[in-house]
Amino acid sequence: MGVSVNIKEEALYSKEVMSLFLTVPDGPVSVGDVLKEKITQTLLRQNGGRNAKGGLQERTLTESYRALEQSFEANGFVILVDDVQIESLDEKIAFSNGTVITLLKLVPLVGG
Repeated sequence: MGVSVNIKEEALYSKEVMSLFLTVPDGPVSVGDVLKEKITQTLLRQNGGRNAKGGLQERTLTESYRALEQSFEANGFVILVDDVQIESLDEKIAFSNGTVITLLKLVPLVGG
C-alpha cells in the first residue's frame, strides 16, 4: 500500500520553492531512495523526461542523483524529516502518512 509524504524544497530567508507529495512503501525506506523517486517525479513533471521509448533516461536520473549526493556531502543543503536533521542518505526511516521531508538549501556567507 504505502504512505504519503510531502517533500519540500526551501532556502534560508525565502519562501518554499517546491512541494511534492509521494507515496513511499510501508516500513523502513532509505532517505536516498525517497529522494531518487522525488528526482524521477520532478523530471517527469518538468519536461516529460522521456526518451524515444517512453521511459526516463537512466543517465539523466543517475546524473541528477549524483549531483544531489555531492551537494548533500558538501553541506549544500540539509535534510529534515519532521524537523529532525538526517545525517546520511542511507538512513532508513519508517515514514508515516503526513511526514514532511524538507530539503533546506544553505546559502554561503558573504566573503567565504
